[in-house]
Amino acid sequence: MTLKDEITQARVKALKEKDNLTKTAVGYILSAIKQQEVDTKKEATDSDVIAILKTLIRQRKDSIEKYPDIKELVERDSAEIALLSKYMPVQLGADEVLTIIREGIKEAKAFKPIVASGDVMKLIKAKLHGKTDMSQVKGLVEKELG
Repeated sequence: MTLKDEITQARVKALKEKDNLTKTAVGYILSAIKQQEVDTKKEATDSDVIAILKTLIRQRKDSIEKYPDIKELVERDSAEIALLSKYMPVQLGADEVLTIIREGIKEAKAFKPIVASGDVMKLIKAKLHGKTDMSQVKGLVEKELG
């Protein structure tokens, strides 16, 4: 079952149980997925759905930071973040990320002795996509390369 199918089933369940918060949050996801499918004229993959989820979570975090005094908004956005996060892949720990980075460096060095961080990033991006903050990974790769 794809992530999109899982989210669709969650919406049906929320409608049956009259769970407005879940219905709304899952509706946002499905709406964004449908929009992307229309824009790209292709079926959304799990990777696409993860990217959409990241965007929706970031939007809610930004809203909380921008309007911390509006208690109702903060509570709603926090609850939506929790609901959206349950569809994200399990986040990797720092040790697991470092292990993948080191494997990527070894693999990249097999192709050419002098390795740039971009070469390593290309190799490890698929393994880490959605499972950790990629902006931090770039810094870790550069640190490991010395």
